Amino acid sequence: NVPKGTVDEFSGAQWLDQFRREEAFSSGPSFETISASGLNAALAHYSPTKEQHRKLSSDEMYLLDSGGQYWDGTTDITRTIHWGT
Repeated sequence: NVPKGTVDEFSGAQWLDQFRREEAFSSGPSFETISASGLNAALAHYSPTKEQHRKLSSDEMYLLDSGGQYWDGTTDITRTIHWGT
């Protein structure tokens, strides 16, 4: 479940990017993380900002597109999540 009122698009992207930077053999993200909830998930290459972002909700879809640059390769992963019913 989504922790109510505590996770938003911006903080989710920041957490994932920091986690990726701390991984072994990582050089950090390979591109700007797309962390989009609700209507924002329909916007191509949307990226939240500290000033403009949405809170995650169990009533909406959440799109996460991220990638990492590692010593031996590059990753790109996209996930679409819905925590509700």
